[in-house]
Amino acid sequence: MPNNFEAQIKEKSDKELIEIFKNAVDYQPDYIKLIEKQLLERKIDKEAMQLIEKKEVKKTAEKEKVYNEEFGNNFANQENINEEFPPLVRRYKSGVIDGLFIILLFILTGIISENIDGANGNILGLSIFFILFLYEPLLVSYGGTIGHRAMGLTVKSYKNRNKNINFPFAILRSLTRWILGAISIITIFNSKERLAIHDYISNSIILNKNNSK
Repeated sequence: MPNNFEAQIKEKSDKELIEIFKNAVDYQPDYIKLIEKQLLERKIDKEAMQLIEKKEVKKTAEKEKVYNEEFGNNFANQENINEEFPPLVRRYKSGVIDGLFIILLFILTGIISENIDGANGNILGLSIFFILFLYEPLLVSYGGTIGHRAMGLTVKSYKNRNKNINFPFAILRSLTRWILGAISIITIFNSKERLAIHDYISNSIILNKNNSK
């Protein structure tokens, strides 16, 4: 940095130096720092620090404005994505609710079969078959299970989110979940739309019900 400039700054009065600092936008950053340093060395604490603080606040505001302009839309889009596609924890909770509901159905089936005259093993077997193998795909083909609905979720066709998936695809979806188990959810973490393997295979997608159209 030129020594003559530093010497000129030192020769300036406090008032002149403050005025230079106020209009320092045309100076190089190093010169501005030098002026700040000189102001502080002269112990013009109150006015100098107010000016420095004002400039720093302005710089921060300008940076935030640029940052928001560049990244704000991306954040807004990401927020919308998160609102549309439910997190794994809500899907897990819906599964827990379905599990409890299925247990309740088994209990009710057992009670009814014991108290109805003429009830036989075939009726009980058919009831168990329906609960185990048809409960989920049948309800999914109508938009979601009891658990999905309780958690505000809905299962839709990936290609047309206004439509439910058909019954054969709902069966395929359930079979994939039963066969793969927890492995089926590993793709959720790398999917923007939070698709599990059984979603890919059945051409389905789970949406928050309030955001589905």
